[in-house]
Amino acid sequence: MIRDIAIILAAGESRRMDQVKALLPAGRGHTFVSQLAERCRKAGLVPLVVTGAHAREIKAAHPTLWQVVNRQWRKGQLSSVLTGLRASALARRVVIQPVDAPDVSVATLKKLRKAKAPAAAAAYRGELGHPVSVDGETARALLKTRAKTLEAALALLEVAAVPVTDRAVLENLNDPKALKARRK
Repeated sequence: MIRDIAIILAAGESRRMDQVKALLPAGRGHTFVSQLAERCRKAGLVPLVVTGAHAREIKAAHPTLWQVVNRQWRKGQLSSVLTGLRASALARRVVIQPVDAPDVSVATLKKLRKAKAPAAAAAYRGELGHPVSVDGETARALLKTRAKTLEAALALLEVAAVPVTDRAVLENLNDPKALKARRK
């Protein structure tokens, strides 16, 4: 049994960014996805990248990362989460992290990995953000959800806030303006 997994969501089309978000430079020779994968490993998580629209490009750039392709990526983020959950069905804990928040710290990822609540989310100054963490039982229950979005699926759960000092949990680098602000 794989104990703790991080699902890195990288299936979207990146329309607003106009380039593949997962492959954007994150600094120190990393792309967004490789930086997150490394931080997940340091936090004791096995990274699993869910790709979709740009699966070939991401696989070519990072052939050693564990990747699964969400062929239904057009259905939205929840479809990618479900693809990742199916691939990690035996996990004890699953941390779900979008690729467009690449600066989440190792300390934050560790806190979410060690969360005791069935469902938890990082909270910076009381505001919930990413990552979200679920135990194995909750992950398997999510596979049966009839919700249409990740937000709706999480609304069905009692999500505990895990206070962190990491402002990056509120990050959402979806367009060039947000990316430019990050680099300042």
